Amino acid sequence: MLNLRNILFSPPLLDIGIWQRLVGKRVLVAISGGKDSLALASYMAKYQALAGWQLSACYVNHHLRGEESFRDEQFCMDWCTQNNIPFSAVSVNVAVQGRGVEDAARRVRYDALVNEAKRLNCTYIVTAHTTDDRLEGFFVDLLTGASMYTLGSVAETRQISVDVTLVRPFLNITSNMISEYLVAEGLTPVFDSTNNNTGYTRNMVRLNLLPALRQSLGEARYEHLQTMIRRLQQNSAHANALMADIIGNTVGLLSYPAEGGLVVDREMFCGLPSELQTYLLGSELSRLVRVDRRHIMAILEQLGHTRSNRISLPDGYVCEITPRNIRLFHISLVAPFSIACSGAGLFTIDDQRKVILGRRLANGGDIVVRSRRDGDKLGANKLKTLFERKHLDIYERDRAILVESAGTLVWVQYISVANNDVEVISDEC
Repeated sequence: MLNLRNILFSPPLLDIGIWQRLVGKRVLVAISGGKDSLALASYMAKYQALAGWQLSACYVNHHLRGEESFRDEQFCMDWCTQNNIPFSAVSVNVAVQGRGVEDAARRVRYDALVNEAKRLNCTYIVTAHTTDDRLEGFFVDLLTGASMYTLGSVAETRQISVDVTLVRPFLNITSNMISEYLVAEGLTPVFDSTNNNTGYTRNMVRLNLLPALRQSLGEARYEHLQTMIRRLQQNSAHANALMADIIGNTVGLLSYPAEGGLVVDREMFCGLPSELQTYLLGSELSRLVRVDRRHIMAILEQLGHTRSNRISLPDGYVCEITPRNIRLFHISLVAPFSIACSGAGLFTIDDQRKVILGRRLANGGDIVVRSRRDGDKLGANKLKTLFERKHLDIYERDRAILVESAGTLVWVQYISVANNDVEVISDEC
Protein backbone atom coordinates (compact mmCIF):
# COMPACT_ATOMS: atom_id res chain seq x y z
CA MET A 1 0.00 0.00 0.00
CA LEU A 2 1.37 3.42 -0.96
CA ASN A 3 2.26 5.96 1.69
CA LEU A 4 0.11 8.99 0.90
CA ARG A 5 2.57 11.22 2.78
CA ASN A 6 5.32 10.31 0.30
CA ILE A 7 6.35 13.68 -1.11
CA LEU A 8 7.88 11.99 -4.16
CA PHE A 9 4.33 11.51 -5.46
CA SER A 10 4.04 15.31 -5.84
CA PRO A 11 5.99 17.81 -7.97
CA PRO A 12 8.94 19.58 -6.26
CA LEU A 13 8.13 22.86 -4.54
CA LEU A 14 9.97 25.10 -6.95
CA ASP A 15 9.30 28.35 -5.10
CA ILE A 16 10.95 27.39 -1.80
CA GLY A 17 13.83 25.39 -0.42
CA ILE A 18 16.50 23.54 -2.31
CA TRP A 19 14.51 23.06 -5.52
CA GLN A 20 14.27 26.82 -5.98
CA ARG A 21 18.06 27.03 -6.39
CA LEU A 22 18.00 24.54 -9.27
CA VAL A 23 15.23 26.11 -11.35
CA GLY A 24 16.51 26.89 -14.85
CA LYS A 25 20.08 25.74 -14.06
CA ARG A 26 22.42 23.26 -15.73
CA VAL A 27 22.50 20.29 -13.34
CA LEU A 28 24.66 17.15 -13.28
CA VAL A 29 23.00 14.13 -11.63
CA ALA A 30 25.32 11.55 -10.08
CA ILE A 31 23.86 8.18 -11.08
CA SER A 32 25.02 4.71 -10.04
CA GLY A 33 22.00 2.63 -11.03
CA GLY A 34 21.14 1.94 -7.38
CA LYS A 35 17.68 2.67 -5.97
CA ASP A 36 18.41 6.13 -4.55
CA SER A 37 20.23 7.62 -7.53
CA LEU A 38 17.80 6.06 -10.01
CA ALA A 39 14.87 7.58 -8.11
CA LEU A 40 16.55 10.99 -8.10
CA ALA A 41 17.35 10.90 -11.82
CA SER A 42 13.83 9.71 -12.61
CA TYR A 43 12.18 12.34 -10.41
CA MET A 44 14.21 15.19 -11.91
CA ALA A 45 13.65 13.93 -15.46
CA LYS A 46 9.93 13.70 -14.78
CA TYR A 47 9.73 17.38 -13.79
CA GLN A 48 12.44 18.75 -16.07
CA ALA A 49 9.99 20.69 -18.25
CA LEU A 50 8.25 22.15 -15.19
CA ALA A 51 11.48 23.27 -13.49
CA GLY A 52 13.42 24.23 -16.61
CA TRP A 53 16.61 22.64 -15.38
CA GLN A 54 18.95 21.18 -17.98
CA LEU A 55 19.92 17.70 -16.87
CA SER A 56 23.02 15.63 -17.57
CA ALA A 57 23.96 12.41 -15.78
CA CYS A 58 27.35 10.95 -14.88
CA TYR A 59 28.37 7.48 -13.77
CA VAL A 60 31.73 7.19 -11.97
CA ASN A 61 33.34 3.79 -12.47
CA HIS A 62 35.70 2.99 -9.56
CA HIS A 63 36.73 -0.38 -11.07
CA LEU A 64 36.35 -2.01 -7.66
CA ARG A 65 33.70 -4.60 -8.58
CA GLY A 66 34.99 -6.13 -11.79
CA GLU A 67 32.36 -6.79 -14.47
CA GLU A 68 29.60 -5.60 -12.15
CA SER A 69 30.92 -2.03 -12.46
CA PHE A 70 30.57 -2.18 -16.25
CA ARG A 71 27.13 -3.79 -15.94
CA ASP A 72 25.95 -0.83 -13.86
CA GLU A 73 27.57 1.65 -16.25
CA GLN A 74 25.70 0.07 -19.18
CA PHE A 75 22.45 0.10 -17.20
CA CYS A 76 22.82 3.83 -16.47
CA MET A 77 23.71 4.63 -20.08
CA ASP A 78 20.70 2.68 -21.40
CA TRP A 79 18.32 4.28 -18.93
CA CYS A 80 19.55 7.80 -19.67
CA THR A 81 19.34 7.17 -23.42
CA GLN A 82 15.74 5.98 -23.07
CA ASN A 83 14.89 9.09 -21.07
CA ASN A 84 16.76 11.57 -23.30
CA ILE A 85 19.26 12.57 -20.60
CA PRO A 86 22.82 13.29 -21.82
CA PHE A 87 25.05 10.67 -20.20
CA SER A 88 28.76 10.35 -19.54
CA ALA A 89 30.87 7.79 -17.70
CA VAL A 90 34.16 8.58 -15.98
CA SER A 91 36.76 6.03 -14.86
CA VAL A 92 38.78 6.72 -11.71
CA ASN A 93 41.66 5.10 -9.89
CA VAL A 94 41.00 4.60 -6.18
CA ALA A 95 44.40 4.95 -4.51
CA VAL A 96 43.83 4.26 -0.82
CA GLN A 97 47.09 5.79 0.51
CA GLY A 98 46.33 5.10 4.17
CA ARG A 99 42.61 5.78 3.85
CA GLY A 100 39.85 3.22 3.86
CA VAL A 101 38.51 2.19 0.46
CA GLU A 102 35.16 3.88 1.10
CA ASP A 103 36.74 7.22 1.98
CA ALA A 104 39.23 7.11 -0.88
CA ALA A 105 36.49 6.19 -3.38
CA ARG A 106 34.29 9.02 -2.16
CA ARG A 107 37.05 11.59 -2.60
CA VAL A 108 38.00 10.58 -6.14
CA ARG A 109 34.31 10.29 -7.05
CA TYR A 110 33.61 13.88 -6.08
CA ASP A 111 36.74 15.09 -7.87
CA ALA A 112 35.55 13.31 -11.02
CA LEU A 113 32.04 14.76 -10.72
CA VAL A 114 33.39 18.29 -10.29
CA ASN A 115 35.60 17.93 -13.37
CA GLU A 116 32.67 16.60 -15.39
CA ALA A 117 30.38 19.38 -14.16
CA LYS A 118 32.91 21.98 -15.26
CA ARG A 119 33.31 20.30 -18.64
CA LEU A 120 29.55 20.41 -19.16
CA ASN A 121 29.20 23.94 -17.73
CA CYS A 122 26.94 22.64 -14.96
CA THR A 123 26.81 24.86 -11.88
CA TYR A 124 25.19 22.19 -9.69
CA ILE A 125 25.85 18.53 -8.91
CA VAL A 126 22.96 16.63 -7.29
CA THR A 127 23.39 13.41 -5.32
CA ALA A 128 20.73 11.12 -3.85
CA HIS A 129 21.65 11.18 -0.17
CA THR A 130 18.59 10.45 1.97
CA THR A 131 17.64 10.92 5.61
CA ASP A 132 18.82 7.32 6.16
CA ASP A 133 22.27 8.28 4.83
CA ARG A 134 22.41 11.12 7.33
CA LEU A 135 21.83 8.73 10.24
CA GLU A 136 24.28 6.19 8.83
CA GLY A 137 26.86 8.91 8.32
CA PHE A 138 26.67 9.96 11.96
CA PHE A 139 27.48 6.48 13.24
CA VAL A 140 30.09 5.82 10.54
CA ASP A 141 31.93 8.99 11.56
CA LEU A 142 31.54 8.13 15.24
CA LEU A 143 33.06 4.68 14.71
CA THR A 144 35.89 5.79 12.42
CA GLY A 145 37.15 8.66 14.57
CA ALA A 146 35.94 11.62 12.53
CA SER A 147 36.62 15.17 13.61
CA MET A 148 34.00 16.88 15.75
CA TYR A 149 33.76 19.43 12.94
CA THR A 150 32.43 16.87 10.45
CA LEU A 151 30.66 14.32 12.67
CA GLY A 152 27.76 12.99 10.63
CA SER A 153 27.67 16.15 8.60
CA VAL A 154 25.61 15.75 5.44
CA ALA A 155 24.75 19.29 4.40
CA GLU A 156 21.94 20.04 1.98
CA THR A 157 24.32 22.20 -0.04
CA ARG A 158 28.09 22.52 -0.17
CA GLN A 159 30.34 24.71 -2.30
CA ILE A 160 32.44 21.89 -3.68
CA SER A 161 34.56 24.16 -5.91
CA VAL A 162 34.69 27.82 -6.85
CA ASP A 163 31.96 27.50 -9.50
CA VAL A 164 30.20 24.21 -8.64
CA THR A 165 27.73 23.62 -5.79
CA LEU A 166 26.87 20.16 -4.45
CA VAL A 167 23.15 19.74 -3.68
CA ARG A 168 21.38 16.89 -1.88
CA PRO A 169 17.65 17.45 -2.50
CA PHE A 170 16.56 14.08 -1.03
CA LEU A 171 17.84 14.60 2.53
CA ASN A 172 14.28 14.64 3.86
CA ILE A 173 13.34 11.54 1.85
CA THR A 174 13.44 8.11 3.51
CA SER A 175 14.55 4.85 1.95
CA ASN A 176 10.98 3.56 2.25
CA MET A 177 9.66 6.52 0.28
CA ILE A 178 12.14 5.79 -2.50
CA SER A 179 11.13 2.12 -2.61
CA GLU A 180 7.47 3.16 -2.95
CA TYR A 181 8.33 5.63 -5.70
CA LEU A 182 10.26 3.03 -7.71
CA VAL A 183 7.33 0.62 -7.53
CA ALA A 184 4.90 3.34 -8.60
CA GLU A 185 7.12 4.31 -11.56
CA GLY A 186 7.86 0.72 -12.56
CA LEU A 187 11.61 1.15 -12.08
CA THR A 188 13.99 -1.68 -11.20
CA PRO A 189 17.44 -0.57 -10.01
CA VAL A 190 20.65 -2.58 -10.11
CA PHE A 191 22.07 -4.00 -6.90
CA ASP A 192 25.65 -3.49 -5.78
CA SER A 193 26.77 -6.84 -4.35
CA THR A 194 29.31 -5.13 -2.09
CA ASN A 195 26.38 -3.62 -0.16
CA ASN A 196 26.13 -6.97 1.65
CA ASN A 197 29.80 -6.90 2.69
CA THR A 198 29.82 -5.90 6.36
CA GLY A 199 33.59 -5.52 6.17
CA TYR A 200 32.78 -1.99 5.02
CA THR A 201 31.90 0.25 7.97
CA ARG A 202 28.86 1.83 6.32
CA ASN A 203 27.39 -1.57 5.43
CA MET A 204 27.96 -2.81 8.97
CA VAL A 205 26.14 0.25 10.33
CA ARG A 206 23.26 -0.15 7.85
CA LEU A 207 22.85 -3.92 8.12
CA ASN A 208 23.77 -4.62 11.74
CA LEU A 209 23.96 -1.58 14.01
CA LEU A 210 20.89 0.42 12.97
CA PRO A 211 18.51 -2.58 12.85
CA ALA A 212 19.72 -3.60 16.33
CA LEU A 213 19.13 -0.07 17.62
CA ARG A 214 15.69 0.04 16.05
CA GLN A 215 14.73 -3.25 17.62
CA SER A 216 16.07 -2.47 21.08
CA LEU A 217 14.78 1.13 21.23
CA GLY A 218 11.42 0.64 19.62
CA GLU A 219 10.06 2.66 16.71
CA ALA A 220 9.13 5.80 18.67
CA ARG A 221 12.48 6.12 20.46
CA TYR A 222 14.36 5.26 17.26
CA GLU A 223 12.58 8.09 15.42
CA HIS A 224 13.41 10.37 18.35
CA LEU A 225 17.09 9.40 17.97
CA GLN A 226 16.91 10.28 14.29
CA THR A 227 15.36 13.65 15.11
CA MET A 228 17.98 14.45 17.77
CA ILE A 229 20.88 13.61 15.46
CA ARG A 230 19.34 15.66 12.65
CA ARG A 231 18.94 18.66 14.96
CA LEU A 232 22.49 18.22 16.25
CA GLN A 233 23.79 18.28 12.69
CA GLN A 234 21.64 21.28 11.77
CA ASN A 235 22.80 23.23 14.84
CA SER A 236 26.42 22.33 14.13
CA ALA A 237 26.05 23.40 10.50
CA HIS A 238 24.50 26.70 11.60
CA ALA A 239 27.30 27.39 14.08
CA ASN A 240 29.92 26.49 11.49
CA ALA A 241 28.28 28.80 8.96
CA LEU A 242 28.40 31.71 11.42
CA MET A 243 32.05 31.05 12.22
CA ALA A 244 32.89 30.66 8.55
CA ASP A 245 31.17 33.95 7.77
CA ILE A 246 33.31 35.75 10.35
CA ILE A 247 36.48 34.18 8.97
CA GLY A 248 35.40 34.77 5.38
CA ASN A 249 35.12 38.48 6.06
CA THR A 250 38.78 38.56 7.14
CA VAL A 251 40.16 39.38 3.69
CA GLY A 252 43.47 37.71 2.89
CA LEU A 253 43.35 35.24 5.76
CA LEU A 254 42.97 32.12 3.62
CA SER A 255 44.18 31.21 0.14
CA TYR A 256 43.98 27.96 -1.81
CA PRO A 257 46.96 27.26 -4.12
CA ALA A 258 46.24 25.68 -7.52
CA GLU A 259 48.20 22.56 -6.56
CA GLY A 260 45.97 21.96 -3.54
CA GLY A 261 46.10 22.48 0.20
CA LEU A 262 45.68 25.71 2.10
CA VAL A 263 47.71 28.75 3.13
CA VAL A 264 46.79 30.77 6.22
CA ASP A 265 48.32 34.17 6.89
CA ARG A 266 50.03 33.66 10.25
CA GLU A 267 49.82 37.25 11.50
CA MET A 268 46.11 37.53 10.72
CA PHE A 269 45.45 34.10 12.20
CA CYS A 270 47.18 34.97 15.45
CA GLY A 271 44.98 38.08 15.67
CA LEU A 272 41.82 35.95 15.82
CA PRO A 273 40.19 34.97 19.13
CA SER A 274 41.36 31.57 20.34
CA GLU A 275 37.93 29.98 19.71
CA LEU A 276 38.09 31.03 16.06
CA GLN A 277 41.67 29.79 15.73
CA THR A 278 40.65 26.33 16.94
CA TYR A 279 37.56 26.31 14.71
CA LEU A 280 39.47 27.40 11.62
CA LEU A 281 42.17 24.76 12.01
CA GLY A 282 39.66 22.05 12.84
CA SER A 283 37.30 22.77 9.98
CA GLU A 284 40.01 23.29 7.35
CA LEU A 285 42.08 20.28 8.41
CA SER A 286 38.93 18.15 8.34
CA ARG A 287 38.50 18.91 4.66
CA LEU A 288 41.79 17.11 4.01
CA VAL A 289 42.35 14.49 6.70
CA ARG A 290 40.86 12.77 9.72
CA VAL A 291 42.11 14.95 12.54
CA ASP A 292 41.58 15.14 16.26
CA ARG A 293 42.29 17.73 18.91
CA ARG A 294 45.92 16.68 19.44
CA HIS A 295 46.80 17.73 15.88
CA ILE A 296 45.21 21.13 16.37
CA MET A 297 46.91 21.62 19.73
CA ALA A 298 50.31 20.70 18.23
CA ILE A 299 49.91 23.39 15.59
CA LEU A 300 48.74 26.03 18.06
CA GLU A 301 51.67 25.21 20.35
CA GLN A 302 54.16 25.60 17.49
CA LEU A 303 52.85 29.12 16.89
CA GLY A 304 54.59 30.10 20.11
CA HIS A 305 57.96 29.60 18.37
CA THR A 306 59.53 31.68 15.61
CA ARG A 307 61.49 28.92 13.93
CA SER A 308 59.95 27.24 10.87
CA ASN A 309 58.76 23.70 11.48
CA ARG A 310 56.70 20.93 9.90
CA ILE A 311 54.14 18.80 11.73
CA SER A 312 53.12 15.43 10.28
CA LEU A 313 49.39 14.80 9.91
CA PRO A 314 47.48 11.62 8.94
CA ASP A 315 47.38 10.32 5.36
CA GLY A 316 50.60 11.97 4.24
CA TYR A 317 49.56 15.56 4.93
CA VAL A 318 51.82 18.13 6.52
CA CYS A 319 51.35 21.42 8.32
CA GLU A 320 54.28 23.79 7.74
CA ILE A 321 54.53 26.75 10.10
CA THR A 322 56.81 29.62 9.10
CA PRO A 323 57.10 33.25 10.24
CA ARG A 324 54.70 34.20 7.41
CA ASN A 325 52.29 31.32 6.93
CA ILE A 326 50.56 28.22 8.18
CA ARG A 327 50.45 25.91 5.18
CA LEU A 328 48.62 22.58 4.80
CA PHE A 329 49.68 20.32 1.93
CA HIS A 330 50.30 16.72 0.92
CA ILE A 331 53.89 15.58 1.27
CA SER A 332 53.94 14.45 -2.38
CA LEU A 333 53.92 18.12 -3.43
CA VAL A 334 57.46 18.58 -2.11
CA ALA A 335 58.91 15.29 -3.35
CA PRO A 336 62.35 15.69 -5.03
CA PHE A 337 62.34 15.58 -8.82
CA SER A 338 64.93 15.43 -11.60
CA ILE A 339 64.26 15.36 -15.35
CA ALA A 340 66.96 15.04 -17.98
CA CYS A 341 66.11 17.15 -21.04
CA SER A 342 67.67 16.45 -24.41
CA GLY A 343 66.56 19.61 -26.21
CA ALA A 344 64.27 22.60 -26.33
CA GLY A 345 60.56 22.31 -25.68
CA LEU A 346 57.90 21.83 -23.02
CA PHE A 347 58.61 19.61 -20.02
CA THR A 348 56.03 18.63 -17.42
CA ILE A 349 56.90 18.29 -13.74
CA ASP A 350 53.37 17.77 -12.49
CA ASP A 351 49.80 18.74 -13.41
CA GLN A 352 50.24 22.36 -12.36
CA ARG A 353 53.81 23.06 -13.37
CA LYS A 354 55.42 22.97 -16.77
CA VAL A 355 58.74 24.33 -17.95
CA ILE A 356 59.58 25.66 -21.39
CA LEU A 357 63.27 25.53 -22.32
CA GLY A 358 64.50 27.83 -25.10
CA ARG A 359 66.78 26.61 -27.88
CA ARG A 360 69.82 28.67 -26.85
CA LEU A 361 69.95 27.08 -23.41
CA ALA A 362 69.18 23.59 -24.66
CA ASN A 363 71.99 23.81 -27.20
CA GLY A 364 74.48 24.69 -24.50
CA GLY A 365 74.87 21.17 -23.16
CA ASP A 366 73.10 18.52 -21.12
CA ILE A 367 70.09 20.00 -19.29
CA VAL A 368 68.52 18.77 -16.06
CA VAL A 369 65.36 20.27 -14.57
CA ARG A 370 65.32 19.40 -10.87
CA SER A 371 64.56 20.38 -7.30
CA ARG A 372 67.09 21.81 -4.87
CA ARG A 373 69.86 19.82 -3.20
CA ASP A 374 72.17 20.49 -0.25
CA GLY A 375 75.14 22.64 -1.24
CA ASP A 376 73.55 24.09 -4.39
CA LYS A 377 75.06 27.36 -5.67
CA LEU A 378 73.90 29.84 -8.28
CA GLY A 379 77.06 31.51 -9.46
CA ALA A 380 79.15 32.39 -6.39
CA ASN A 381 76.14 32.47 -4.03
CA LYS A 382 74.78 29.67 -1.92
CA LEU A 383 71.22 28.93 -3.01
CA LYS A 384 70.11 28.69 0.62
CA THR A 385 71.27 32.28 1.19
CA LEU A 386 69.44 33.51 -1.91
CA PHE A 387 66.23 31.80 -0.79
CA GLU A 388 66.54 33.35 2.68
CA ARG A 389 66.97 36.81 1.17
CA LYS A 390 63.73 36.29 -0.74
CA HIS A 391 62.00 35.19 2.50
CA LEU A 392 60.78 31.99 0.85
CA ASP A 393 59.06 29.36 2.96
CA ILE A 394 60.50 25.83 3.10
CA TYR A 395 57.62 24.64 0.93
CA GLU A 396 58.47 27.15 -1.78
CA ARG A 397 62.14 26.21 -1.64
CA ASP A 398 61.35 22.49 -1.96
CA ARG A 399 59.06 23.09 -4.94
CA ALA A 400 61.36 25.57 -6.68
CA ILE A 401 62.34 24.60 -10.23
CA LEU A 402 66.08 24.60 -10.93
CA VAL A 403 67.71 24.29 -14.35
CA GLU A 404 71.18 22.80 -14.55
CA SER A 405 73.32 22.94 -17.68
CA ALA A 406 76.45 20.79 -17.93
CA GLY A 407 76.45 20.33 -14.13
CA THR A 408 76.05 24.04 -13.28
CA LEU A 409 72.91 25.81 -12.11
CA VAL A 410 71.90 28.42 -14.67
CA TRP A 411 68.37 29.29 -13.60
CA VAL A 412 66.38 29.09 -10.34
CA GLN A 413 62.69 29.84 -9.90
CA TYR A 414 61.95 32.81 -7.61
CA ILE A 415 65.57 33.98 -8.00
CA SER A 416 66.19 34.23 -11.75
CA VAL A 417 63.97 36.25 -14.08
CA ALA A 418 61.79 34.39 -16.60
CA ASN A 419 63.26 34.91 -20.07
CA ASN A 420 63.57 33.33 -23.49
CA ASP A 421 65.71 30.57 -22.04
CA VAL A 422 63.40 29.35 -19.26
CA GLU A 423 59.76 29.95 -18.55
CA VAL A 424 57.56 28.34 -15.92
CA ILE A 425 53.88 28.19 -16.83
CA SER A 426 50.66 27.05 -15.10
CA ASP A 427 51.97 27.73 -11.62
CA GLU A 428 50.44 30.20 -9.19
CA CYS A 429 53.77 30.85 -7.55
